[in-house]
Amino acid sequence: MKNNYLLLDILVLFSLTIYSQGNYGDEQSGSYADSLFKVGERYFLENNFDEAKKIFIKLLNQDFDDLQSLEYLSQIAIAQQDLSFTKFYCEKILILDPDNIDALISLGVIYFNEHLLSEAEAQFDKVLNIEPDNGSVLYNLGVLYGTKGKFHKAEITLNHAAQINPLNSKIYQTLGLFYLQNQSYVDAESNLLKAISIDKNLLEARKGLIILYQNQNRLDQSSKYIKEIETVSANYPQLNLLIANQKFLEGETDSAITYALKEIQEKPDQADAYYFLSTLYGLNGEEIKSNNAFAKAEKLFIKKNVELLDEAIMMRKSLKDSIPK
Repeated sequence: MKNNYLLLDILVLFSLTIYSQGNYGDEQSGSYADSLFKVGERYFLENNFDEAKKIFIKLLNQDFDDLQSLEYLSQIAIAQQDLSFTKFYCEKILILDPDNIDALISLGVIYFNEHLLSEAEAQFDKVLNIEPDNGSVLYNLGVLYGTKGKFHKAEITLNHAAQINPLNSKIYQTLGLFYLQNQSYVDAESNLLKAISIDKNLLEARKGLIILYQNQNRLDQSSKYIKEIETVSANYPQLNLLIANQKFLEGETDSAITYALKEIQEKPDQADAYYFLSTLYGLNGEEIKSNNAFAKAEKLFIKKNVELLDEAIMMRKSLKDSIPK
């Protein structure tokens, strides 16, 4: 069963996404099991996942080694964003079929979301030992290397993925953002522009170009892409901060403060906006406001990191303790 469901995406926080697919494997033997399987498959194709799940669990209760039902149940768990059940079913699949590509990829993504990067890398490596040119896994592995700070390996792996899928705009976008992060501006610009040439709707690539051009003081270019994002998505995250920085670079500090405050009004829990506002107030000679904004930024930063830690602990506990019934 070919799985197109799980792709790591550096720009959407590596979420699990479901897409339609056409080939779901051979029919099960036995008239009753076969009829029941077809009902479950029909529910699945109709995106009626709750009813499909009931059918495949019933089949699984009749045969604990029913690989096809396990595969469908893992896909349903992915569709319902249920990581604990996805992990449970994928582990069961791999006991029966250690080279199951879908299960290996799914577990790799789950481990990544748990911040178990070495475990995730091991799953992706297993896939590449079976399918060396699996473009999806190469992309996932490239993102993983970048997250671990292994930029050279990320660069090689993502370029390999681009050779296999030369029209995948997300690969060039991700490469461009990695290059930008490492201040390799020439390579960043070429990859981000290539990504946009393939997919005109990519907003993160435009954001990357805005940051790049602002860093190089190429303000006409950064202004162009700010306007494009405003046209496509006026509520784009951190758009006001991008505009605030643009205004600051153009020498309009008061206008920059206005946009930073607008960002805070719309997203009051964003530490970055307060840090930037603190800098702007400081440049304006408003020390009390600057210190207050900085203190607020620090408080939000600490709170956010504590929340992320608590969330990671709870996710691991849930994955460990959850036993599907």
